[in-house]
Amino acid sequence: MSLKRVLTILLVCAFLSSLGIHQSLLENVHGYSNQNGWVYQFGTWYYYMNGTMASNNWYNIGGKYYYFNYNGEMASDEIVDGWYVTKSGHWLVGNWYRNEYGWWYGNGGSYARNGLVRINGTYYYFDNYGYMRTGWQWDGSDWYYMNSSGAMLRNTWLSHGGRWYFVNSDGTMRTGWLNSGGRWYYLNSYGALETGWIKSGGRWYYTNSSGAMQTGWLNTGGRWYFLNSSGSMETGWLKSGGRWYWMNSSGAMLQNTWSQIGGTWYYFESDGSMASNKWIGNYFVNSSGAWVQSSNSQSYSSGNEGWSTRNGRRVYVTKYGLAKGFKDINGYRYYFDSNGYLASSVGIDISSHNDVYDFNQVKKSGVDYVIVRSSCTGYGAEGRKFLDRKYDDFMRRAKNAGLKVGIYHFSQAITEDEAREEARMAINQARKYSLDLPIFMDMEVVWRDGNGYTGRTVSTGRDQMTKVAHAFLSEVRNAGYTAGFYSNPSELSTRVHDAQIVYNYPLWLAQYYYKPTYRGQYKYWQYSSKGSVPGIRGNVDMNVMFDNFQ
Repeated sequence: MSLKRVLTILLVCAFLSSLGIHQSLLENVHGYSNQNGWVYQFGTWYYYMNGTMASNNWYNIGGKYYYFNYNGEMASDEIVDGWYVTKSGHWLVGNWYRNEYGWWYGNGGSYARNGLVRINGTYYYFDNYGYMRTGWQWDGSDWYYMNSSGAMLRNTWLSHGGRWYFVNSDGTMRTGWLNSGGRWYYLNSYGALETGWIKSGGRWYYTNSSGAMQTGWLNTGGRWYFLNSSGSMETGWLKSGGRWYWMNSSGAMLQNTWSQIGGTWYYFESDGSMASNKWIGNYFVNSSGAWVQSSNSQSYSSGNEGWSTRNGRRVYVTKYGLAKGFKDINGYRYYFDSNGYLASSVGIDISSHNDVYDFNQVKKSGVDYVIVRSSCTGYGAEGRKFLDRKYDDFMRRAKNAGLKVGIYHFSQAITEDEAREEARMAINQARKYSLDLPIFMDMEVVWRDGNGYTGRTVSTGRDQMTKVAHAFLSEVRNAGYTAGFYSNPSELSTRVHDAQIVYNYPLWLAQYYYKPTYRGQYKYWQYSSKGSVPGIRGNVDMNVMFDNFQ
């Protein structure tokens, strides 16, 4: 017998001995005559019982449990069905130990690691070094929460970082709708409980401050809405309590106004109910609520310049007819489409430089949304990053006032890694609140600020700045948020390849003209830095958000 063959047999014997396998089984390894017992082939171990290979199950061999996969290969140094098997293949039955780095579980020679492990009926999570972890843990497909003792939570609510979460009976983090205690709740894609308005499956829902879904009549932001028995917001005609109401495309009930619906004019009282069989000023509405036109009457006009409704949509009546295109009304700029329908919203953007003392006044004045600076990067060579000190206060008060919110990061990134770091900073701020608008990258070239500082991006080329922008925006998109880009026409044509940006991400255009001259497409337009808004001391940036415009 050759020396090589002898050494091979000795190594096999040594391994079998470590497994606690009787020496007589070695005959099968050597000659495979009966195919009964342990067999080492193709770099792994197999086990035969009277000629049948063990597979796809656990087996008790010599008082120890082993697992064999579909191909009959013995599991080694891995987790199977939540149990850890050692390098020698047997299920680890051990004890808890602790050292200066933390808790671990093992039998002295082996230890649990790399994922969830069930110990005495309770699941724990161990890292690749074998140490028990607490808090949120990701196993490659799902999130789990381990309490301070390391035990996995199941079928319960938990509070973490100021937000509420729910874990299912198998311990996985819940997302989407949840029925708990007979009430419905909504958990976003990050598992956090949402409150306020929620869009799901193309329909709008509203949950109160405790997160419970509401039904029936709802008053929020000074407007009335109706949520049906399934919780979804109603639009169009609604009959409630024997009266008819009209809920516009945003779900808000019409009040104290005329509205043309399906070619017919109707009037809605102060309580929102449709008027019938009565005179409204010089106009009469019949039993079905329709305005009855006489021979000397003309199509409805409010008589004075002002806001009105037509087919359930807002219009602005002037002495020359319906406003179309851009029009400044009471200090705010609006855009009306070719039919005279309002096709824009009023917005502002703010940072710690602004003094906002009453967001309710801001909302009441006609502002629909606010974009809050979450963070920024300094001009210095080191590129230090800062959180906006008023961010949390602004976001809480704006949302409580019923304003839609988005955020922006003022960027001075000159490398892709810096841009991704900036994006992650903004994402972490965004996770505290539910956003209605994108996370914007505010990319500006600062040649000289008021203190004589020059921005970091002045000498960075167009190709590199385009890569930097893509790095930030893709990082935001990959985190599940809408990513937007802020710039002006000059820098869009010289500092980045705008076609690569604006056709993939919504553009927030900065241009202080009465009407933009930029030829590309954009969704948002910052038209002034000198706006005056009730509830804010000093000037503020003014914006238009278009419904469908480029």
